[in-house]
This record gives sequence, C-alpha cells and structure tokens, in this order.
Amino acid sequence: PQDKIVSVQGTSGTTGKLTLAFYTQKDVDVWGECVARGLTMAGLTAEDRLHICYGYGLFTGGMGLDFGAKTVGVAISDPLLITAQGIEIIRRKEENKLRKTYARIEAIIEENDVEKIVVGLPKNMNNTVGERAIACEEFAKNLERRTGLEVIMWDERLTTVSAEKALMESGVRRENRKAVIDQIAAVFILQGYLDCQANAGR
Repeated sequence: PQDKIVSVQGTSGTTGKLTLAFYTQKDVDVWGECVARGLTMAGLTAEDRLHICYGYGLFTGGMGLDFGAKTVGVAISDPLLITAQGIEIIRRKEENKLRKTYARIEAIIEENDVEKIVVGLPKNMNNTVGERAIACEEFAKNLERRTGLEVIMWDERLTTVSAEKALMESGVRRENRKAVIDQIAAVFILQGYLDCQANAGR
C-alpha cells in the first residue's frame, strides 16, 4: 500500500550518528524518482547515474523477466531497489516469434526508466543447463544487444513452485493461477536478486 509506513535509515554526514526517519512508500517512490530524473537531466551517463544511485541507496529501476515458451512474466522494482511488483505477462502465439515481445519489453524499459534486467535461469535441480535454460540465455543475450543494458541471469530453480504456493496461500483458485503464474514468478526472480544485493551491501 502506498500509505504504508516504511523506514529509511542512514548515518549523518556531520554527526556520524545513526538517524532514522519514517516515510510512506509513496514518499520514498517519489523521492527516488525525483533524484534519478534529476541526475538524468543533469546530463550524467547511465553508468554515472548507476554509481550515484547505488551510493545513495537509489536506483532508477530494475526489471525481472520469467521467460517461457510462449509467455514472458514481467516485474519491475521501486526506485530504491527494495521491492518487486508484477506488472504484466507478454504473450506470443509461437515460441520463436519474439519481435513483438522484444518491442514490448523495450517499451516497458522506457516507461519505467529501467537500467538493469534480471532474467530467470531455469537450471535443472542437479545444476545442469537444459534446453529451456539455453533458450533463456539466448533470449538474454539478444535482449542485452538490443537494449544496451546489463542483463543478469538469476538461478530460478523452484521459482514457479514458490509462485504457485504464494497464489494458493492467497486463495487464488486453480483455474485462475495460470493467468498470473508467470508474472508472480518474475516477481520472485527480481525480489531474490534485490534481496541478495541488499544483503551483500550490509
């Protein structure tokens, strides 16, 4: 919820003491977007913006993708790289016809100021790479070439299982789960990456 209180903590540059302030999620989102857009307007390169945003705990946006045979689940992060939200599922009629899929992803990137993409890598449980994972790697390479953005492969083993469990616990009926499962899987992929990055920075 946009009015839910979230905490932001940091150390004062003058006193060195830990400070703790409380804002609503809406406040945090607006603040992050304003800083990110200001850096863009100042003429800084994407790389410089990325370094500054990371330095202040900000980010213009991350995207998580769950690449399937005929669908791509899409999730994006908030500007502070705290949470992932599912936004849509891109569908196609044939597995290898991806022109419209790439075009839609590029539009979402533009709409949400995305500067990093995380693509799920469905390894086998014995850590080997099968046909589906190879297809995901090829998709990621093409996406990186088309967008010029960094694309990270993220181990998504059991992601679909976790997404299915989350939907069951939320009371979503079995016949309705298929319509959103890929989107929820994308959320788990991106959130896993965000949480890992946050823990690494502690």
